[in-house]
Amino acid sequence: MIDEKLIFTGLEYTEKTALLNFCYKKLKELDYLSDISEFADEIKKREEIMPTSVGFGVAIPHGRCKAVKRPFIVFIKSSEPFFWNRDDSEKSDLIFMIGVPEGDNASNMHLRILSSISKKLMHYEFRDALRNGTDKEVYQLLNEIDQTITGGCNK
Repeated sequence: MIDEKLIFTGLEYTEKTALLNFCYKKLKELDYLSDISEFADEIKKREEIMPTSVGFGVAIPHGRCKAVKRPFIVFIKSSEPFFWNRDDSEKSDLIFMIGVPEGDNASNMHLRILSSISKKLMHYEFRDALRNGTDKEVYQLLNEIDQTITGGCNK
C-alpha cells in the first residue's frame, strides 16, 4: 500500500480542494483509480458526514468505492500548514489520503488502515519525524504502518 510515488513532502498547497485534485490526478496516473470523479465524490461525502481533520496538524481524507483498483495511502507534508476545513481550530500540514476498493473485505481493511495510522499519530515523536524527515525516512516510517496492516505480505 505504501508506494514511494505517493509520498509528497514540501508541497505548496494551502487549500484542500487543490490538494485533493492533485492527489486524484496522481492516483489516476499511477493506475490506483479507474474514475477520479467517483472517488472524489466518496471523499466529499465522507467530509460532509464528519470532517477528516483529526487534530495534531493531521487530516485523513478517506473512502472506499469501486473506483479504487487497489488499496493505497497517499502521504503529503505541506510546506505551510492550512485550515483543512473552515471550522477547524488548528491548521493541518500532514495529510494521509486512504483509498480501499469496495468489496467483501473493504470495511475491515479500511478500519485497519485508519487504526494503524491513528495509533502512530498519537505519538509526538512520530509526527515530528514525519515533519522533519527526508523522503526516504518518511517512506521507512510509513512502511512500518504498511507492515502492521498487511503483516508483511503486501508485495
